[in-house]
Amino acid sequence: MLDVLYITTGMHIGGVQTFIVNYAPYLMRNGIRLNIAVQVDHEEIYDKYLESIGCRIFHITSLNKSKIRFMKDIYHLLNQHPEIKIIHSHQNFSNVYALLAAKIQGTKIRISHSHSNIKASSLSRKVMRKLLQWILPYYATDYWGCSMEAAQWLFGKYANSNRCFVINNAINLNLYAYNEDTRNILRKEMNLEGKIVWVQVGSLSSNKNQTFSIHLFQKFHAKYPDSFFLLCGDGQIKGQLTKIIEEKGLTNCVRLLGNVTNVNEILNACDLFIMPSLFEGLGLSAIEAQASGLPCVVSSAIPDDALINNNIIKCHTWNEDEWLKAIENVYSLHTNREDAFITIQQAGYDVKIEADKLASKYKQLVNRI
Repeated sequence: MLDVLYITTGMHIGGVQTFIVNYAPYLMRNGIRLNIAVQVDHEEIYDKYLESIGCRIFHITSLNKSKIRFMKDIYHLLNQHPEIKIIHSHQNFSNVYALLAAKIQGTKIRISHSHSNIKASSLSRKVMRKLLQWILPYYATDYWGCSMEAAQWLFGKYANSNRCFVINNAINLNLYAYNEDTRNILRKEMNLEGKIVWVQVGSLSSNKNQTFSIHLFQKFHAKYPDSFFLLCGDGQIKGQLTKIIEEKGLTNCVRLLGNVTNVNEILNACDLFIMPSLFEGLGLSAIEAQASGLPCVVSSAIPDDALINNNIIKCHTWNEDEWLKAIENVYSLHTNREDAFITIQQAGYDVKIEADKLASKYKQLVNRI
């Protein structure tokens, strides 16, 4: 058994967490045990599942509370568990702190993983990122990303090195493959029969840009009154979105579902996926939507790596009329949803196949020591 230490904020619902949960059972079958360091002192939604399949959860000090204590906790954790041969940090620019602690401790394989491409919100942040980008190669031995764009964003010129590796945010395709029976049952349960149903999946946040989606849907609904909009996720702007929905008189046709565990079934029940994010490392939700055969309209922030099926359109403007035109165009294609998962598999997003590759990669890295 090869032990790998993952560094993340916690095992709540989120993109990095979905990546870990998707890969974990298949890595275990390949002789890779995940040891997951979380920066919370309580149990979260995925903890019990991960422990039930053999993963270990370690609680450490939050980086946001104390960088020094965070680094000390990682140092001591690695010292107490010499069986851990690889540290794999999933915190973008903040990877530097975990990997510095690991280097001091003596861990030979230190992976920095990029999951984003978010632009700096201020000059001070931009300067700090440049500094961290310059420092990171002194502590990271390997540079990984969920897409080449994400890798270039975090690693700069090192994204072109032979130690850069793109690992796809793969999914369990059997869960997301389109199923007509599932669609009909859920649409009946949710009173969506006969409606054109939009869906957006992601944390309720300014980055995911649900405010834009609701404005867009209002125009669409005026033209197609039999339409409905489902938003999956929770977050900081839930109250703001609720107020906008009420002010626009959309409470009967827009529903905030909160965090859900059956996203795959909801995608089956819908007719259009929308993703107007301001930034995305890859856009895992777009992969899931395409696996279910949903027509998709996404923003220019979504990397080209995530554009797989022929019924997905990228909008390079925020003009609402252009988005509505793209939505009508992609919706009119009427592609066969049942065949969509085959294309996704061929593109490298079947977690059963990709986990084999990842396990082999870990083993290759250890052989390098």
